[in-house]
This record gives sequence, structure tokens and C-alpha cells, in this order.
Amino acid sequence: LCITGTLFGQTLIFDKIGKRDGLPDNNIFSIVQDGYGHLWFGTSNGLALYNGYSFRNWRHMQEDTTFLPDNQVDGLMAAGNDDLYLINI
Repeated sequence: LCITGTLFGQTLIFDKIGKRDGLPDNNIFSIVQDGYGHLWFGTSNGLALYNGYSFRNWRHMQEDTTFLPDNQVDGLMAAGNDDLYLINI
């Protein structure tokens, strides 16, 4: 699926991305853009970073208590100092 359109004289192209492209799950609860222009996705199966070309995924690891507390990431917030905050409800 590819959608094209024009906004303020610029052509925009939107592609559909999902699990087959590397997203950990198609159930996305939150999306935030960081200061580098990368998109972060909070899903029901982990956290994903998309750089415009590929995904890097993080999931809960039972043996690491400093990592994701759970695979479900309900909300995300990017701070101006390059910090990313996860919000789990």
C-alpha cells in the first residue's frame, strides 16, 4: 500500500509498514520522533526504533531488571536532552 498526496506544494509518500518489515507487532500504542528524526514505536510486543530504512527492536528480558519492565509499551515521550521515557499503564 502506498499513498501519495500534496501538502503545501510538497509531494508526500506514505508507505505501510508492519511486522513483515521488522516492527515487533502491528498493535502500536504510541509513536514519538526523537531529535535525530528517528521514529520510536511502543507496541504490545516491545519497543522499536525506525531510522527510515530498518527497525531495531527491544523486548523485556527476564534476567535484566534495568531493561524494559514489560513488552507492552503504552506510551512514549521524547525529552529535549535525547532521553526517551516509557509510560506503562
